[in-house]
Amino acid sequence: MKVIYSRMAQGRKRKFQIITKIVSANGNKYVWKEAACVEAKQHVENTFHNESVIEPVYGNYLLHGQWMEGGIVTPFIEGKTLGSRLREHLEEQNGEEKVGSLLRQWRRLIIGDKMNVCKFVTSKDFETVFGEADDLTGVDATAISNFDCSAENIFFLQNNDIKIIDYEWVFPFPIPVEMSFYRVLKTFFECNQGLTDWKKLLELAGISRNHCARYDRMIESFAEYTSVDHEKNVNYALLGKKFKSGRILERNKEIFLYRFPYDLIPEGKEIVLYGAGRVGEDFYKLIRWTKYCQIAAWVDKSAEYYRRQGLSVSDLEDIMRVSYDYILIAVYQENVAKEIKNELAALGVSSDKIVWGKPELL
Repeated sequence: MKVIYSRMAQGRKRKFQIITKIVSANGNKYVWKEAACVEAKQHVENTFHNESVIEPVYGNYLLHGQWMEGGIVTPFIEGKTLGSRLREHLEEQNGEEKVGSLLRQWRRLIIGDKMNVCKFVTSKDFETVFGEADDLTGVDATAISNFDCSAENIFFLQNNDIKIIDYEWVFPFPIPVEMSFYRVLKTFFECNQGLTDWKKLLELAGISRNHCARYDRMIESFAEYTSVDHEKNVNYALLGKKFKSGRILERNKEIFLYRFPYDLIPEGKEIVLYGAGRVGEDFYKLIRWTKYCQIAAWVDKSAEYYRRQGLSVSDLEDIMRVSYDYILIAVYQENVAKEIKNELAALGVSSDKIVWGKPELL
């Protein structure tokens, strides 16, 4: 058996830290999940048990795994993710109707079997993970809830079958459908900023903005539940960002979505990285790990938001306080890049120092 790819969930409390590997054996690929430490063994066992919990809800969407040598082994899925399809339609000139159709399908997949729909009533278990939510009483919820039904965990196979993978965060208590959908939709948006407007995406998804602030607080509670050890006063999410190693970068490019534009930036130059969405974060990590060039500043209009996520992002004003050879615009959509170029030109930045190229998927 050969290990092709390995990633450890370092940004969590020890009892949730797992290692995910892609391995090959006898000409086939498999995904292998195992505990990263003794404390996480129960979590891996629970994840395997979650398959039987969610099976009545997902039916044929379920990807069956096996328990082997203290870990979970499942077939490696080849196919387009729902995220890939969304990105394709968002880039189309008149793709809004197709995007809306996919978003409605995504919501149905989060629900699973129609018998899984119930009315939300808070519980002690819910509040332990997500905090208080009495104001959501009576909204549509899922009795058994997969809180990580993300766009990248839904696969469309060549025979038109659909498979939903990864049952790590399946909860046997009601969670509001809109809250689960909001969480994965926001993750998709943050990874693909520039492709669409957030308000428009919410509208297409049919998510009311009335409860968004509440959903954000509950998502923060979930992040705290998985990452903050209050007894030791340790935030593993921040530790994970500091100590992730880049030594396996060349062998594990699957952890990045976007290729760094080496043809635009000469090696060893000082740059300002503009943009902290998924493109910018990928570029930032690649630069830090490869030492290909030097980052004089990493800036974004929403710097305060990204700082709350633990990222070292500065306000735009820092551009005027540092010396640099180039400003690399790290956004996906060309019209957004043009707006940024115009803003930089208005600040007196020479056009020769501003670079942008359409980010390429790895």
